[in-house]
Amino acid sequence: MTSAGGSLSFFLLLLGAIVAAGLADAALLVSGFRGRRVNDHPVCRKCRFDLSGVVRVVGAAPASITRCPECGNWLNSPATIRIGERAKRPMAIAIGVLLLLLSMSTVASIASLAFSSPANRSSKPTWTMRALARYGNATVAAPALQELKLRILDGTRLSKSEIESLVDIALEIQADQAAEWLPEWGDLVIAATLAGTIDASKFFRYVQNSIRLDVECREIVRAGEQVPAKLTLSGARSHTSPSLFVIRVGETEVSVGEEPPTVASNVAMMDLTFGGSGAVGLRTPTPTKLGPKRMKFRVQMDVCQNFQSTGTADPALTWTLERTKEVEVVKNDQPVVEVVRDDQLAERIRAVFKLRDVRIDPDASIFPAKQAFGRVRENSMNVMIDYGALPVPISFEIILHAVGVPPHDELLGEISLPAGAGGSYGLGGNLKGLPTGKLQSVHIILRPSLAVAERDASVRKAWLGPDLEFPDIPVLDQRGPGELTPE
Repeated sequence: MTSAGGSLSFFLLLLGAIVAAGLADAALLVSGFRGRRVNDHPVCRKCRFDLSGVVRVVGAAPASITRCPECGNWLNSPATIRIGERAKRPMAIAIGVLLLLLSMSTVASIASLAFSSPANRSSKPTWTMRALARYGNATVAAPALQELKLRILDGTRLSKSEIESLVDIALEIQADQAAEWLPEWGDLVIAATLAGTIDASKFFRYVQNSIRLDVECREIVRAGEQVPAKLTLSGARSHTSPSLFVIRVGETEVSVGEEPPTVASNVAMMDLTFGGSGAVGLRTPTPTKLGPKRMKFRVQMDVCQNFQSTGTADPALTWTLERTKEVEVVKNDQPVVEVVRDDQLAERIRAVFKLRDVRIDPDASIFPAKQAFGRVRENSMNVMIDYGALPVPISFEIILHAVGVPPHDELLGEISLPAGAGGSYGLGGNLKGLPTGKLQSVHIILRPSLAVAERDASVRKAWLGPDLEFPDIPVLDQRGPGELTPE
């Protein structure tokens, strides 16, 4: 197994040999074409005509002013005449050309080895794969990093120093927010961690730089009311490997101006994977004094092995992030959300919604939540809401109306959607008091709500109008005969 120092030394030695051969080519070709001096005759520097008998040279300057009989060049200064005819050296030229062809062939071979199709990357030397990963574009670098990860997991093809060097490069790129991040670099770091070849401090640095924590809150809030605020966590510079580690938002302290801070614990957990994300609302202090205030968020982060990790955090894998926001506290009769009242938009808004996959499950064994929290969620209602481009932002309550004996209304949840591009929203809830018979269909009502809008930190404008009703939505009711009686 070649060491990192050996690979680098070989690369530098090869590079030095190519440079030396290039210099030798240049020297031989210049010497060959310049030639050797064969006499001491004066020669026209422009056309190399022998000027013997034409000018008489005294020292370094001609004794008479005349022109070259061959090309007409003036011979009135030492710069126009060269002493001694020269003959080219065919042997030096031939050797120089041979060395030039050899150097070009070597460079071409190395380039072919380095930049050929990724299909044969397993046979390429480590220094080549490292160079491709570090300096190539995403198309070239990603396969190179995948190969390096396999070599790390193999355990025999890379030395500990080589692995540490690759991890150092990954950490350097990851810490530079201006540099493009490939999640394959993260896969490499995870592979090195699993192989036990890097120390915990480097893994901890990787985790800290993997995530992005943003805080959002309403800029204008009423005195005497909590400030709507939420944390958003994303694995912006992490890995694509299956979930191996979980980021937990631990103790979160929030203060507004001089108000006593509030503290919440274990408010969110998120898979540490590229593209993973999570958001959680925060309980905040209630400001009472009017005017501009600074909100301070002090968030404890730690790394867990899985979602069941609820014990004390490992101090070695715990750190604190701080964020600040500016808010304006106004009188409690001031609006904080702009209201759009246009009932003519109701049908247009209703037309963009489609409800599907409405299902009632008596047993939560199909839900990861059962394994995560060790309990069964009986009578779980699930619905998928698809929506197109909305003309205005909307915040609403989602209400289920079950026709039966007795009829049953239940709040499933609340949601705020922005204007513009559409999407999908999955909703799940634990229902109580369902009718005892199996449900074939339900009515679902989207009820616009200013209160919902004011509770959402991201909402600045909301449409208020009549209920949007969706009657007779088919239901897949999976309750068996013994599960129809409510709790």
